[in-house]
Amino acid sequence: MASSETCVVFTEKTVHRRSYLTCLILVFLTMLRTQVLIFVQVVEELSNSTNGLYNMDNVMISATHTHSGVGGYLMHTLFDLPSYGFSLQSFNAMVSGIVKVCP
Repeated sequence: MASSETCVVFTEKTVHRRSYLTCLILVFLTMLRTQVLIFVQVVEELSNSTNGLYNMDNVMISATHTHSGVGGYLMHTLFDLPSYGFSLQSFNAMVSGIVKVCP
């Protein structure tokens, strides 16, 4: 079973006497690997639920290498072959699980 942890970093910087609060969200997954489609879907859902706070510029998803996660979510024949191809259920579970741990 894959698991994930999230770290959110807020920084404040001043440019021309204006203060800006920036946010960076880091997601660490315990699974084989991640892929662009998961990243895009997660960012889209986070952006929708946070009124644009999270976007492609401040979200990073990283995966450790493990052989105990679910299959069928990578949209790559070689990796999805053992699970008999792409599984929308696995993909959606990965995306919703990542979004759920994000603040």
